[in-house]
Amino acid sequence: MKRKLPRRLTALLCALALSLSLAPAALAAGGPAVSNNSMTAGYGDSQTAWSKPVTSYLFENPQGSLTRVEYIANQLWRMVGSTIEIKWEKSIVVEDYTPDFRLLSSRTIPMELDIWGGFFPGEKYNFFIFGQNNPGESDGVEVIRVVKYDKSWNRLGQASLYGANTSAPIHSSSVDCAEYGDVLYIRTGHEMYKSKDGKNHQSNMTFTLQESTMTMTPYTQDPGYVSHSFKQLILIDSQGNIVGADHGDAYPRAFRLTHYKAKAGALDLLPPPETHTSLERYPTHTDFHPFPGAAGQNATGGKLQGLEEVTGGYAVTYMYRNNVYLAYVSRGDLIGGNDAPVKLTQITSYDDKNVITAAKVYGAAMVSTGLSGGYIIWNEQPKYTGGSPFPTRVFYAAYSADGTVGPIREFAEGRLSDCRPIVCQGKIVWYQTGRAGEQPENTSPTFYTLDASGGAAIPAKS
Repeated sequence: MKRKLPRRLTALLCALALSLSLAPAALAAGGPAVSNNSMTAGYGDSQTAWSKPVTSYLFENPQGSLTRVEYIANQLWRMVGSTIEIKWEKSIVVEDYTPDFRLLSSRTIPMELDIWGGFFPGEKYNFFIFGQNNPGESDGVEVIRVVKYDKSWNRLGQASLYGANTSAPIHSSSVDCAEYGDVLYIRTGHEMYKSKDGKNHQSNMTFTLQESTMTMTPYTQDPGYVSHSFKQLILIDSQGNIVGADHGDAYPRAFRLTHYKAKAGALDLLPPPETHTSLERYPTHTDFHPFPGAAGQNATGGKLQGLEEVTGGYAVTYMYRNNVYLAYVSRGDLIGGNDAPVKLTQITSYDDKNVITAAKVYGAAMVSTGLSGGYIIWNEQPKYTGGSPFPTRVFYAAYSADGTVGPIREFAEGRLSDCRPIVCQGKIVWYQTGRAGEQPENTSPTFYTLDASGGAAIPAKS
């Protein structure tokens, strides 16, 4: 985009453009790629009402080492005469690391559509999800593309959704995936075609892909419809049940846990009509932690952070106002019908009023260590006293299969990011880049590990 600038401002921006041109590129020569994913664990910041696509991923690769996948978008400014030109430089970085976080190799993957959706490391293949807007609401426009790579990062094929009642894919939402055999389940949100009231409403959407043929199932409205849905999660449990979670601001104005009636491996989320009556084909659900305010008021104070299976049920980590909570629902109750009982546990005890200067939780994550439980990890944003307001302390607590939570422990100085922690070789691992509010903002990764002996922050090594 271009616009005219006053002469005085032009001079200032010329100096700024020079300083930006000297900043390190996203792919630092001879070392790990630099970026800034700091402070992105809680929907991006403490005030944002809806989630954004996850940009940072870690997984254990077939060689037993770690792979980092990150979407990096840098805003570039350039002076053209008396005007300033702004554009985005977008790249996908893939890096392999040894278990002690030494860089082994790196490569880039091309963006194929303009909107980043997410990444999923499957059992046999790796998948990238992209999107593009459809302002003309045409059924002939490709709105979602899923691209398949093998484990050596060779591109194998793609599948696409066209139209799909979508004017803006991955809108005010994130992307989460689950896999069962040859079927990939992809859950996100979208802005839909105009309705009778002339508005483009937003809701969740879940669709399926057969991996071997790269065939996308034609999309119809998600049978577990939530609107607006500001975060979507999905899992397939040990008994082949498909379970989703949403953060709703209207229908419902609460968090919702949904059990789809189709079993894992099905390409259609609605079971065949010959096997179920009409009503029995539709999901059961339970809502919890209803939010005050009018239906559709975007600000709810809530943030959906994690969904995991435990023995006998499901555990959900979420934030509300300044605190972290855990919700537990038994499998039998959720499958048995709507409005299942929910056990809620408030984990932290910060002042729950929206006081800008008060200490509060800034981003949380959940990691399962098995059906017996796992850990909830969060950043504390300290009370503002005139110094740095950025979170630097990490805390964690164990959760158990019955929904109880153990004592709170302090981990170390550090930060979470939108990288979901994983379990690798007996340790919980995630990484974070950047120094929010400090210079330089872009940095190479710092890896964090947590085990029975405590935690450590370890910079990536070239």
